[in-house]
Amino acid sequence: MMVRPFTETLDSRAMSNPWCRALGIDVPRLESVVGHREANTYSLMLVALLERGEPMTLAQIADRFAEVGVDDAEGAFRRFRHRTFPSRSTSSRPS
Repeated sequence: MMVRPFTETLDSRAMSNPWCRALGIDVPRLESVVGHREANTYSLMLVALLERGEPMTLAQIADRFAEVGVDDAEGAFRRFRHRTFPSRSTSSRPS
């Protein structure tokens, strides 16, 4: 799998990002939402995925977080691996 660098121009990313095109939204930039009062790990992960427009491993997301100063890559990856995201909520599991 080829990973696109984040040095592409906004126009080239918008044209080549099928996820954002399908949703009818502009390609977000992780840098623009870091520090937002409502941003949490899960929402920042979603922004990173939309920004890339293709699947990413947790390690790739952790690296992207490190690039923008959210966390160091190792710390972010460790937290990702131990976090329960909304789709894996324990409250919806049968007893």
